[in-house]
Amino acid sequence: MSSFTSEVLHWKPTKLEEECDSADISELDALARDIRAELCIAKEEEERLTECIVDGLKKTERTLGTSNFQRFFDQCAARVNAEFERSEADARQLSNSLDALSGLAQNISKRVAALDLGKSRVVECLQHVSDLRDLGTCANGVQQAIRDVNFEEAASHIHRFLTLDSIVFKMSDSQDVKDAGYSVKNCYDILRQASIELKQQIEQKFDEAKAKGDVATMERLFKLFPLINEHQSGLKRYGSHICDKIAELSQQNYKIMQAGGTDDNRKNVLFADTLTMLFEGIARLVELSQPVIISAYGQDKMLDLIEIIQPQCDKQTSLILDVFLQKRHFQELANQVIF
Repeated sequence: MSSFTSEVLHWKPTKLEEECDSADISELDALARDIRAELCIAKEEEERLTECIVDGLKKTERTLGTSNFQRFFDQCAARVNAEFERSEADARQLSNSLDALSGLAQNISKRVAALDLGKSRVVECLQHVSDLRDLGTCANGVQQAIRDVNFEEAASHIHRFLTLDSIVFKMSDSQDVKDAGYSVKNCYDILRQASIELKQQIEQKFDEAKAKGDVATMERLFKLFPLINEHQSGLKRYGSHICDKIAELSQQNYKIMQAGGTDDNRKNVLFADTLTMLFEGIARLVELSQPVIISAYGQDKMLDLIEIIQPQCDKQTSLILDVFLQKRHFQELANQVIF
């Protein structure tokens, strides 16, 4: 028989031997040995713990006896089962309590919703009462304010009247406030007529101030138009004032242009300078008007003002361009180029 050596044999694939060097194979062998050693230690620990458990059970059985051990185990199991049943009963009781609380919460929620509805109706009713009181106050105060030429106070009364809830004006005479000495219909008629009268007076006073050149009065009256819901009327009149200013500015620049300008070195760009001064003047007028329009009318009304003054800007620009075409013989030069 052939003799065998005690050396441990390792299987090494041919391909692996071809691709890997000896150092890598040595590392794999060392890792495998470490894993085998740890596995042996784990198995020994498992066997030791198993023996300890078995010994403990045997000692308990010898102490209590086989029958006593079984009875002890049954008692423990019974106690655990009783605890489970008690826990189940408590859980069932808790579930019933939660169901009751859920029903109670839904009932409370419905009652709260009903209270909220009642509260909203009470608030709405109080608002209508306040509107009725304000209606009477406005009706009593607006006529006196107009007689005193106190347009600001009169406009504030009309503004309050216009912002009242429309439902107030739909109330019949049977719902009038008798103890206050006035009716809704009567107050409505008074305020509606006062609104028309106040609008006419403000427009008249504005036109008079414009004719006199009283800018302060015009701006004061201009702020009142939105209060009586006459935005377009105010913008139209103020825009007309701006147009007059543009025409006046253009006339001044036109005279300077006709005189040949103020600088002989810029005669070749005389018309361009005239247009530049006109546009800068228009921009300055719009800029000065911007704060009062934004504060009283709103930022979106600036576009409406620009649309109002745009035709006047085009008109004054056309006057300057017509003189430019004439002085520079533009048509003759154009004909020469064409023919």
